[in-house]
Amino acid sequence: MPRGYDHDIRKQVDMNVEQGDGSYPKGRCLHCDKIIAVTASTIKRHLKGCHLYAKHRAEHPELHPESTELTPRRSINKALSSATTPTAGVATGVPAGIALGASPGLPKAPTAKSTALVHHASSAAAAAALSLATDGGVLRAAHLQAAKAVYVAGQSFRLYADPEQRELLRLLNPAYRPPSEDELAGELLDAVHDDYMARVRQTIDHLPWLNINLEAVENAGDEMVVNVCVNPAPGISFYWTRLNTGDIEITASNRLRLLRPVLADVTGGNPNRIMSYTMSTQRILPEANFVYCPIRNRLSADRMQKLLFIYYNHRILKLKQKSWPQLTETEIEEAENLLFQS
Repeated sequence: MPRGYDHDIRKQVDMNVEQGDGSYPKGRCLHCDKIIAVTASTIKRHLKGCHLYAKHRAEHPELHPESTELTPRRSINKALSSATTPTAGVATGVPAGIALGASPGLPKAPTAKSTALVHHASSAAAAAALSLATDGGVLRAAHLQAAKAVYVAGQSFRLYADPEQRELLRLLNPAYRPPSEDELAGELLDAVHDDYMARVRQTIDHLPWLNINLEAVENAGDEMVVNVCVNPAPGISFYWTRLNTGDIEITASNRLRLLRPVLADVTGGNPNRIMSYTMSTQRILPEANFVYCPIRNRLSADRMQKLLFIYYNHRILKLKQKSWPQLTETEIEEAENLLFQS
């Protein structure tokens, strides 16, 4: 069998050439009985000039589909590697010498040059996206959708500060330029904030349980900024607000004072709805011990789905070695008062 052929091409060779044995075998054309060398170029050259083969092909077209033309894989690879410029006068984005209908014969393994065919396939869509993105109204609508994505992702401004995220947005729409942080802070977030918060409020108000996610970052002044996100249980996490600790003393009690009104707002004044907390770093609440109350535990029903911030130091509770079921009702109430009472 000649090297360099796809499966369909090998099938065509088997149908037209009877092969001999040996390292470099001779073969016999099944149409004209001529003895030929069994090589890719020789077989192709012979069949191209064989009148009996042409007659057989005309009488039985189903046995000779156009997509299985006898073209060696090596020849395709060579054409791809040598073709670097578009056909003269045609800006198709496809390498010269490669017909648009020739994709069935392309090598399966992707190459640097063959990716041009992929770009061609999406060129029409990219052109349409470009024409839309140049329209001011449509572009602003895209920016507003991006601003909503910042909220829904629960990442505040970081979505657009991450180079990988910005590159992903460009790949999704090559004509779309993500807004800068200044643009987001200046008008885009304000424009969608009220509608966004109303939708989130509508989503969480009827849910019995909520999760709270706290993510800490530092601003240019080395002050800690805590993004507070609310997560329906189960569901995706929604950005809620940001807390800037400013220059207050970094203690758990001071951080809790900042969190209390936010948590009261999120839960509608019912902190028992909070099922769990997560933090990106323990620096948010130093000296804090997070005690989780799982759904299946030994507490009473009204305590079953609750997790409390219980920080320990020498003045409050020493719970570092205690598990949740060992807490007394008095300790639970004291922790609740510590966290939620103003």
